[in-house]
Amino acid sequence: MMNNLDIPTRAFIALRKHFFDDDMNPTDFFLRPKKNTQDDPLDEYIAASIFSVLKLECHRSGPLVSPDIVLFDAAKNVDGDNTNSILAIELKRVSRTSSGAVSRASSIDYNSTPPCGKVRVYNNKTPLDIRSFYLFVCSENPFGDSARTRITAMSLVDGNLLNENFSFYLSVTGERKKKIGLGSFGDGIDRARPMITFPNPLGVRGFDKAATLIHPDHTLADKDKNIQMVNIIERVKRDGTVRSFYCYRLAGDMPVDSDVAYLGDPFEIPDNRNTKTKQRGKFNISI
Repeated sequence: MMNNLDIPTRAFIALRKHFFDDDMNPTDFFLRPKKNTQDDPLDEYIAASIFSVLKLECHRSGPLVSPDIVLFDAAKNVDGDNTNSILAIELKRVSRTSSGAVSRASSIDYNSTPPCGKVRVYNNKTPLDIRSFYLFVCSENPFGDSARTRITAMSLVDGNLLNENFSFYLSVTGERKKKIGLGSFGDGIDRARPMITFPNPLGVRGFDKAATLIHPDHTLADKDKNIQMVNIIERVKRDGTVRSFYCYRLAGDMPVDSDVAYLGDPFEIPDNRNTKTKQRGKFNISI
């Protein structure tokens, strides 16, 4: 029945079945060594070893380019707004703290590319704006083996859960002006590179040690009996309108006849946020 499902749902099922066994225990796999700081063997592994079963075209972007992966159905006309046709997936990977909690649970860095439910890619140098999902994983290296990896929490999330303002996305990812001629000798440059942070869905209570799909369609369970809705999220936009999202897991991962829980808006904005940046580390000495 997977062919009746859209690309993010098909991708989620493939990821869940690969990263966990039937009892939701993480399964170990091996990654090649990193070549440099920007290199991430995990997205390469996902594209080659997991998404290859979907019978979709799968393209990877490479280092320092977002999104990480684009999946599309070559048998269908490309429609950027249709998740049955084409989908971008960006991987966000975190680890665990010494206490065992998900690191960066409240918010994580998105570097200079804000999350969005729509992102821009290029088809033969022509802009193509397509729907986007974000794959959040918490990875661990059991037994201290840097090559052996296991995923202990996973959420595949509609980018609109985090941000649906495409104009904002374009304003940050578009061309910016650098400041040049800086410093005593005029050879310094300020790249004017923003550093964006947004919430981390793995920090939501109940999403750790689980595999969850967060999707805008409330009818997925009607399309496939192996999928079960577990939560409803309602995010309130700045203008007061509400956006609803639906959380799914494989039916076998949930207790029989479990109820759907309403989460409201699970991302709390800290009360102490302000517009001032923190001063860079102060080096205090006593003389």
